[in-house]
Amino acid sequence: MKVAMTVWQQRVSPVFDVSGHLLLLSIKYGKVDSEQLYQLKAADPGEKLSFIYSLRPQILICGAMSAEVQQVAETYPWQLYVFMKGSVRRMMRALIAEGVLDDDFVLPGCAGRSRHCRGGPFNPSIGECQDVKAFRRQLCPLEKEED
Repeated sequence: MKVAMTVWQQRVSPVFDVSGHLLLLSIKYGKVDSEQLYQLKAADPGEKLSFIYSLRPQILICGAMSAEVQQVAETYPWQLYVFMKGSVRRMMRALIAEGVLDDDFVLPGCAGRSRHCRGGPFNPSIGECQDVKAFRRQLCPLEKEED
């Protein structure tokens, strides 16, 4: 499985639209198998998305994203985690262990449904997500109670 993250100083880049670097991680058997750091040379966020797609990640993790760019990002066949924050290493440990990223990694003011994670479960070996709504991501416990 490939996971792409926009990064800045070993953390998720706070804003996708102006991010300058992408970390591509290959995960095999529950461990990071390889890492590649790419410079995102394109100034246009749409071109950045096209470049990232060419790397074929199953997951894209990034910080804040403008609404227009997010609409485009959601058309790609990856699981999208937007409005995320935190250490790259801590996030990868959580993703490998839990199969999803919880609200600890969400930017302030972006909790719950405003997160807009898209895509299916990222790792079939962990199991299919059973608790999925319109956002097509595993729900946090608070969201399960909202029904």
